[in-house]
Amino acid sequence: MSCSEAMHLYVQAIEVFDADWILWEGLRDEQEAPLLNANTQGGAAHGALHAAHAAIKELRLGVAKLPPAQMVAVRAECNALLAALDAHGVPHS
Repeated sequence: MSCSEAMHLYVQAIEVFDADWILWEGLRDEQEAPLLNANTQGGAAHGALHAAHAAIKELRLGVAKLPPAQMVAVRAECNALLAALDAHGVPHS
């Protein structure tokens, strides 16, 4: 299997054990920690990140049920999200 397929399957397996894996301490650097800690003034950012992660996960799990026109719209939005991440210097995994 390809690297990307293996990574996708790995993330799916991790989500079975902890849907909030993206918020794990070891996945953020020290500058991000205050923004993602619900006990700081960045609590709203934590909530927004959690909601966005949940929505992306739900979309990914339901994408096979979408009609083709909606899949095209989802792909366009995902491409826009990737472009925004690239613009902010977020490294590719």
